[in-house]
Amino acid sequence: TGSVAWSAGRPGGAPGYGTAVVIDVAFTSVVAFGLWLARRHVLVNRFSRHAASLMLVTMSASGASHAIGWLRGDDAETLGDATTLLTFAVAFAVGALGLTPRLWAAAGVALASAIAAAVYPPWSLVGSLSSIAVASAVLAWASRAHRGPERPLEA
Repeated sequence: TGSVAWSAGRPGGAPGYGTAVVIDVAFTSVVAFGLWLARRHVLVNRFSRHAASLMLVTMSASGASHAIGWLRGDDAETLGDATTLLTFAVAFAVGALGLTPRLWAAAGVALASAIAAAVYPPWSLVGSLSSIAVASAVLAWASRAHRGPERPLEA
């Protein structure tokens, strides 16, 4: 079906939404714990705190979207994850308005991935990973730009 990595949960298809919820909770917990451990080095200014919050809220929204699909008994293989990717697009667009315009790139990738996942559901995992990777790279890039001695952010 073109989704070898995505088919780990069920033979020949995508994992169910229940598996996605477990992955979301585990991933969000690991990221939150990592942020807590590195808080004195990572969460040093307003931009970094808001960027970390944006990513945690986005990951939580993904978990909520998957939980709704799981509770409704939706078939992840048929439906894919277009709604979650659309949620990513909206979250990154809001981040582009409030944090850095560079997040428009991540919003665009997430929106394009949502459209692709709606047409071809196995694209969902690739779209999710691409969206998160682009958003993380953009936020890291923007954070470095804001940390320079010429433009420190407020604490």
